[in-house]
Amino acid sequence: MAKQSPCKVIESRRQTDLPLTWGGSAMVTSSVTPTTVSAERGLARKTLRTSSLVTFGATASSPMAVLVGGIVATYAATGNTSVAASFLLLTVVMLLWAPGYIAIARYVQPSGIFYTALAAGLSRLVGVAGAPVVLLAYNTIQISLYGLLGSVVSGLIGGPWWIFALIAWAIVAAFGLQRTGVSTAMFGTILIVEVALLIVFVLVGLAHPAGGNLTFEALNPTQLFSTGVVAGLAVLPLGFAAFFGTETIAAYGAEARSPRAVSRSIIYVIVGLGLLYALCAWAMVATVGADRVIDLARDPAAPLPFEVFSDSRAGSAGVLLMALGGLLLISSVLAAMISFHNSVARYLFTLGKDRLLPARLATIREGGSGAPQGGSIAQSVTALIVILLFVVSGAEALTMFTWLSNIAAVSLMLLMAMSSLATVRFFARGGGRSESLWARAIAPTLGGIAIGVILLVTLINISAALGTPPGSHRAWLVPGTVGAFVLIGVLWAISLRARQPELLDGFGERETNPTRQVDEDLGHLTL
Repeated sequence: MAKQSPCKVIESRRQTDLPLTWGGSAMVTSSVTPTTVSAERGLARKTLRTSSLVTFGATASSPMAVLVGGIVATYAATGNTSVAASFLLLTVVMLLWAPGYIAIARYVQPSGIFYTALAAGLSRLVGVAGAPVVLLAYNTIQISLYGLLGSVVSGLIGGPWWIFALIAWAIVAAFGLQRTGVSTAMFGTILIVEVALLIVFVLVGLAHPAGGNLTFEALNPTQLFSTGVVAGLAVLPLGFAAFFGTETIAAYGAEARSPRAVSRSIIYVIVGLGLLYALCAWAMVATVGADRVIDLARDPAAPLPFEVFSDSRAGSAGVLLMALGGLLLISSVLAAMISFHNSVARYLFTLGKDRLLPARLATIREGGSGAPQGGSIAQSVTALIVILLFVVSGAEALTMFTWLSNIAAVSLMLLMAMSSLATVRFFARGGGRSESLWARAIAPTLGGIAIGVILLVTLINISAALGTPPGSHRAWLVPGTVGAFVLIGVLWAISLRARQPELLDGFGERETNPTRQVDEDLGHLTL
């Protein structure tokens, strides 16, 4: 993107009715309300360290929910005992996808990373068309978790699931309006205890292998495909969902201490979660036994995964560890909901700031919290409406979780694959500065192809994922919903080009700031 003079920057701010920020203070005011500010000014600029970003990304994945729900469900649904190997393979896929994503994030508005990347790499029309899909993805994954949490708490203490979902909704809505430091403190505490318990789970499981002999077969990628390539590939979509949330780190780019903090955090989270999930899956099959783990995973009354903490393995501490696991499951899901809520709020903030949605979405909360108030309130209202619709329809909590989470999975995989294509094209057309061939072409190409294959397998097996009969037309509601939002986006983009073409000028580009390069050069000093 060509550099602009300060005069041109000021003029562009006047045309978009937004205040210009220069080193933290407003130079130009306009008709916009005092709480509506630019992304780099309004979102508590340069406040988040690497540790904070890692916390946001890891908690969005909800590690305890992955253990209790994801890993057990993968064993049950696939009948494959090499789930641990699938997490190692998926870690490689994510590490192939990440370099291109990190590279293009430096040149687009970070708080709207997916659709701004599409705009920069493919076209502004494609970027605008992708915005509804982004909002669909993150709203559905966030709202689906209300069903999961409601089901878990209802199962533990009884009562209607929606009561607990609404209580969680109120908590998330309140946290969404607080400064990111408040969320970081809570997330960090939960994450530390959560990871510590998962490490204990791994150690106890591996120290007590079934039959007394610890084997490494579950970690062998070739064992994953021992019953056929198709059967092995069918394991990957379920595990891939465990990495969702990692990509949300880039949405905090304007608030991060430096671009390096963002890139490091994404890699740390991918590697850390990938290895942790692989070890948990290995510990489960090792201690239960490859001959029993599938049957136990398919038995709703079986105590997996907390059977690992039975008296014979964990001694007198087993009961305490099981109780702690239950509490951490609830807090982990709640933290993930807040994290995804924050991501949606930032996407809405960017769309409002770019005037593609009402300007009220580009407001921050008064009092210096830096929270995107407009986007946060909009996401909370959306979540409440969807929860109430499911309640009125009489749907079960897990039905809500299953359908919405599958819509989110298909949407996110589509966006990740398309962002890789956009990255390759962006740099091929001369974008960027000094990125390596690996980051600008090789890695995003390989990562995009791999994610595209996983998306295809997901669509082929969508009936099994939803629990509908094979060939059921209901299953196509998932890709149909995603397709409908793509169509809405295309029509929206065409309408904007015809009626307000000026809104597409510069869409997706980072804001020009004369102090920005200095901030980036000095950012590493505050990590």
